[in-house]
Amino acid sequence: MKRVSGLMAVIHSLWGIVLLLSGATPLSLGISQPGWGQTTSLETSGAPCALNAMASNSSGTWAVYITQPLSNSIYKLTPATVEDRNPAWSPDGAYLAFERRQNNNWDIYIQHIPSGKVQRITDHTAFDGEPSWSSDGKTLAFTTARDGNLEIYTVTLPELELQRVTNTPDAEVSPEWLGNDGSLIYISWHNGTNTVYSANPQRTRLLPLLIGQEIGQVATSSSRANWAYVEVVQGIAAIVLSDQSQHDQRPRVPPQDHLQSPAWDPQTETWVGLRLVGGNRYEYPQGWMLASASNRAVSAPMLLPGHWESLSCAASLLEPSDLSQYQKIEFDTTEVADQAPLSSSGPSPLIMIPDIIALQARFAQEVAPDFKQLRAAIIRESGYDVLGELNDGWRDISSPSGATFSWHKAGRAFDTRFWMNDSQGKSILYLAKEELRGEVYFRLYIRAKSQDGTQGEPLRRSLWVIPQMQRYSEVEGYSIPPVTGYFVDFTDLAQRHGWERISAANQPDFNWRTNFYALEYWHYEKRDNLCWYEALSKVYSIERLNEFVNYHKLIDKGHSRQELRYFCVPEPRVTLLAKYKKLLPE
Repeated sequence: MKRVSGLMAVIHSLWGIVLLLSGATPLSLGISQPGWGQTTSLETSGAPCALNAMASNSSGTWAVYITQPLSNSIYKLTPATVEDRNPAWSPDGAYLAFERRQNNNWDIYIQHIPSGKVQRITDHTAFDGEPSWSSDGKTLAFTTARDGNLEIYTVTLPELELQRVTNTPDAEVSPEWLGNDGSLIYISWHNGTNTVYSANPQRTRLLPLLIGQEIGQVATSSSRANWAYVEVVQGIAAIVLSDQSQHDQRPRVPPQDHLQSPAWDPQTETWVGLRLVGGNRYEYPQGWMLASASNRAVSAPMLLPGHWESLSCAASLLEPSDLSQYQKIEFDTTEVADQAPLSSSGPSPLIMIPDIIALQARFAQEVAPDFKQLRAAIIRESGYDVLGELNDGWRDISSPSGATFSWHKAGRAFDTRFWMNDSQGKSILYLAKEELRGEVYFRLYIRAKSQDGTQGEPLRRSLWVIPQMQRYSEVEGYSIPPVTGYFVDFTDLAQRHGWERISAANQPDFNWRTNFYALEYWHYEKRDNLCWYEALSKVYSIERLNEFVNYHKLIDKGHSRQELRYFCVPEPRVTLLAKYKKLLPE
């Protein structure tokens, strides 16, 4: 332990020398009290904040919601005609700033919660988003693409005077105020890696604070003295805490829970976040729960289905009547139990979609309309018919190819093309690697056909490049900074229409790091809370199921009883009469 402390002291001294030689004032981070600079242990038994604001796509479009954890109440602020994301409470808890897409353009807006009055703050054809309030509530920092690439700006209220903070060829995102002197921290991909930087009040010095490959979602406390960020450690996202007084200490042991969206609770003066619920090799996570370091009790942990992000907390300064004008939302607030087979009304015919190029462009009757709607949305949002040609669609239950428990056999899965180019031969499909609860997923992006800001938005995360040779040899991909331009999040659009991706394969003999076909970034499924065998029963007769999904035959092929229970394959019941008949002579 003494050696580690001595090493940290040496690093501290060397870092200070480097900054002094550069003419900058050393800014140190880290451990001013127990727990700082280490992963938190957040619990869902406490009530995070009196009021939370978050963004979610669970309703089919991006919207901002306010939640009251003590009563498990959720209110939707966003009207149906627009999309809102990245909410941020004002210091007095009366206003929310957020990014809004209206008339195919993203800009910054603020809303007075008691009155519902909305004011547009920025008005530019390029993307403006990620607003953050200064401690006095008089200035907003935000991310913008008005200069071609992503930069940080500030705007004063109510004067609406703009000031440019960064001016580099690299992407800068996620601005947050640090301290009360007007300093900012943000994420930049300077020198190819995502780095947390600080900008002094005069905007004359930009200093790197923290360098890493998987750093994101920076947040600061109400006092602006402390800050937190998300770091992925061995596949699990951790909320890591730091302050301005000493060096930052990285987490040494990955947390048990996957935590994201750090935010500061001004009432309990503790950090809170969102905890990912469920998920495994075969199943995408169920949703998110609020997680808090507070010990205040709540009636029940609240499960938020779908994707939730951008948590922001406020003190309870509003009256109950202030939220009565907004739509109250009801969610199932309990975790989903293990799936069990339900009764089936008999098989329905598969639906053929004739204008798709695929070996079998057939879908189960229940999901064919959802696929058509998703395809239309992708054409509308990106300008490209990405789903007009598929690598794979339906597979018959008798097909020997592919996985045994494939959702293709139920008519509830599709595979996009591996690559797709525009008329100029330039790729339009891009990937970003994500790690959720130890599983690796890939997010698929489409470079928008129109690059004037009316389609898509700029990328704000690192991309994952797959070398061409990986298809033929053991060559792992690598991370690069986000490229300039406007992109449509295919994975997000698919999720809004009920289609979920699956994780990359990670078996010793079939691993995404060395085998291209284990990446699975092209595969999407629509399960609708059905288990696999139940989904099959909706498209096949019981006779065909008994022939090709026979319990004992699958056991003989090496599948475990636990695996068959998970996929709801029924075990034949042997009655006493059947046992007696076997003993009788023929």
